Amino acid sequence: RGPSAREISACRPWVQAELKILRPQLLICVGKTAAQSVVGRMINLAHERGQFFSTPSCDQTIIIGDPKSESFHAELGPI
Repeated sequence: RGPSAREISACRPWVQAELKILRPQLLICVGKTAAQSVVGRMINLAHERGQFFSTPSCDQTIIIGDPKSESFHAELGPI
């Protein structure tokens, strides 16, 4: 299961503090939940995966699929 809104809200201050200290040149959001938290809006992973965004945390933020999701593995095709 993905994290609840309450769990996301509880972790947000720590994540924002870490990003403020680290000031990354590239931020990679792995999965829809991470992307929505960082970008601050709903994400259509199928359409926005692989695109760069400028966010308050980092000018170069990219969204990738979560490797544990079935849809991620379906896109890779058979081994």
